[in-house]
Amino acid sequence: MENAACPFCGLGCDDLRVERNGTALAVTSTDCPLARAGFGGDAAAAAAIDGRPAVLDAAVDRAASILAGARAPVVHGLAADIDGQRAAIALARRIGAAVDHQGGDALARNLSALGDGGWITASLAEIRNRADLIVSFGDPADAMPRFWQRVMWPDATLIADEPPARDVVLIGDGIGPRAGASPQARAAAIVPMARDAMPAVAAALSALARGGKVFADPAGGIPVAMLARIVERLGAARYGVIAWNAAAMDFPQADLAVAALAELLHALNRTTRTVGLPLGGAGNALGAQATSLWSTGQAPRLRFVDGEPRRDAQLWSAARMIAAGECDALLWIDALSRRPPPIAPGIPVIALARPGTDFASPPAVFIPVGAPGVDHQGHVLRGDAIVALRLDKLRDSNLPAVVEVMERILSAVMAGLDPAIHADQSPGGAGSVDARLKAGHDGDKKQGTPC
Repeated sequence: MENAACPFCGLGCDDLRVERNGTALAVTSTDCPLARAGFGGDAAAAAAIDGRPAVLDAAVDRAASILAGARAPVVHGLAADIDGQRAAIALARRIGAAVDHQGGDALARNLSALGDGGWITASLAEIRNRADLIVSFGDPADAMPRFWQRVMWPDATLIADEPPARDVVLIGDGIGPRAGASPQARAAAIVPMARDAMPAVAAALSALARGGKVFADPAGGIPVAMLARIVERLGAARYGVIAWNAAAMDFPQADLAVAALAELLHALNRTTRTVGLPLGGAGNALGAQATSLWSTGQAPRLRFVDGEPRRDAQLWSAARMIAAGECDALLWIDALSRRPPPIAPGIPVIALARPGTDFASPPAVFIPVGAPGVDHQGHVLRGDAIVALRLDKLRDSNLPAVVEVMERILSAVMAGLDPAIHADQSPGGAGSVDARLKAGHDGDKKQGTPC
């Protein structure tokens, strides 16, 4: 099969050659590890309850029972196609759940900077065709393995029939000596920087670009003189790019680093053209953000109370809620990788995951699901939030799509309601799940316990 589309990172490659032998698939046109792992793997698996094989109907009923009886459930992961994400949000609204994507930290950091002051970004295609300098914090290939081939070093662009001449500056630690090298073996400039120095370095770059002065080298970072040269190169570029991967920022004040980069973009664009490139988008993270926005008016990290979405990027973090003991059921959705759910001691876990997922302990309910672009059709949003990538079904398997399982669980939740209550199921109605949950939450508040 030629020109297959790949949903397993935010790059959205649509040029893959995939060979099929029965239900076994193999990518033969690239050595991208994400593509090879994503299209590979088993095409069949059985549902399980508490680690014991079960039929799908029984697993769905058990999942519905857990979720309907929970007072503070969390819908997490959300790594699915657009239809699966939409159905998961609809279920979360009905059961009064919090909603968080597995890349929620990165989404929250980028959205915070975007909401506070805005930023200037561009599509991957525009960068591919026009950029002459890229300054990246970390190697973009860590998030998008084919980034250099597909974006920065194409055989030709719309502007020229030959590979473009570009300068590359990579800032960070652990960057390989060949990272970012051009096909002509022109090496990238690699600037060492301690990972947790990024907030101070980004702030210094922003200050220098605005004409300010920095009197001391950022601790653990880059000498001020070198930072000044980077700003000078960005100012002289015809079309510069500043890239970062918010998902890799596992250090304090990471949100301030993204905010400083947004300020740097504003300063540079007073005199030249420089765009930002937030890397990532794995697990259809931008799709989850867009789907949540158009269906609720809020981005992920929200919770439904009485049917209404309430967003708080810190309060409704799934990791924080699990660690604080503030949730009593976890619905984990990952149809785009084999990432296991977070460890949640004492909390029943319902996992909608791909066959071959390595669980730390058997979940209360495991329902194997298919991957969009492999087992069923679907759409995901590319990492630049510009293109909705259409995915085709490449094999016949017994694996249902996430949307199918979500709709069955929602139906089972509704069918399990007390008949007397079931009569009024409008959002906020006296008999709605939202109303019953709200009553329980109010009781918790009166007793001073977390809700």
